[in-house]
Amino acid sequence: MLEMKLLNLSIYSMFRSDALILHDIALLYI
Repeated sequence: MLEMKLLNLSIYSMFRSDALILHDIALLYI
């Protein structure tokens, strides 16, 4: 499950800004 989330984040990084990626990561840990 975690591996899939990391894979999705790596894919999103190609299309989304770093700020949005950091926001998504923050939501995962909150």
